[in-house]
Amino acid sequence: GLCYCILSMKNSIIAIYLPDSKNFINQFLGLYYSVVFKTNLHEKFDFLVSGPSSIKDKIPTDHCHFVEVEDLSANPKLCYRYSGNSYGYVNSFIPFVDDKCKEILSKYEYCLRLDVDTFVCPGLNDIQCAKDEIVVGNAAYSSETARIRLPQILAQLNLADQNIHNIGSTWYGSTDNMITYGALTIDYVKYFLENHFSEHEGSWPQWYGGVILLYAGHLALNSSPLKINKTDKLDYYSTSDNEVTDYYTLHCWHTDAFFSKHWYMNDRYKDRESVPTSLKCNEYSYDCITKGVEEL
Repeated sequence: GLCYCILSMKNSIIAIYLPDSKNFINQFLGLYYSVVFKTNLHEKFDFLVSGPSSIKDKIPTDHCHFVEVEDLSANPKLCYRYSGNSYGYVNSFIPFVDDKCKEILSKYEYCLRLDVDTFVCPGLNDIQCAKDEIVVGNAAYSSETARIRLPQILAQLNLADQNIHNIGSTWYGSTDNMITYGALTIDYVKYFLENHFSEHEGSWPQWYGGVILLYAGHLALNSSPLKINKTDKLDYYSTSDNEVTDYYTLHCWHTDAFFSKHWYMNDRYKDRESVPTSLKCNEYSYDCITKGVEEL
């Protein structure tokens, strides 16, 4: 149909998993607003939104493919061995292993993978990525312990090691590479749950089961032949006073400084007006989520 033709002319797609939770849906509406209304990035990017059937009517239809998926973290191999609790974060990589998702992704040359608590900036139009490269943001998982253990694990598994730490959760690359290394990341999540967090979760920030997905991505990309291009233009701080013009995406980190997703979730900004014209990262973030939630 016509809708599909309009969707398929673009060369890039943003892949996400969206649980049926008010907070996550609000964050997605902020992300969507940043792509479709705050910038002209909808001319380049569509969305692939994967999730339970119950979210289908809660998300916009323009520029969006929706794929209903099962909860991947219900798989016993993706649960903590000692407690049986599911490792829910792994769901955010579902688009790279679900057949329907992969069929849609493969119609696009490039793919951007990000957490839903992210907003895009106009500069994302300028992102470049060669076939043998992956562009990633910054994270904060590389504690003293992790800097020792991750290289040891790569060595034990006889894997190559590019020794690039703190690889962010936002990845951009050719769709083929994203599917390959996204699927591999899930394999390494299983490996960590079985071999390194089989008795307890450890403690943040030293060696912590809550960030297994980031450790798994570290293994997948560091052992790959891809050139890892790490940039602070991705996953930049939603709390910054800097102007958005210098960045590709803004990410909501755990913080009490403005803009904080936690303060937003707890209605602690309800008396604050958004400033649509502001280019400051923090005001821009707040405007995206308030307008996205109000208008969509």
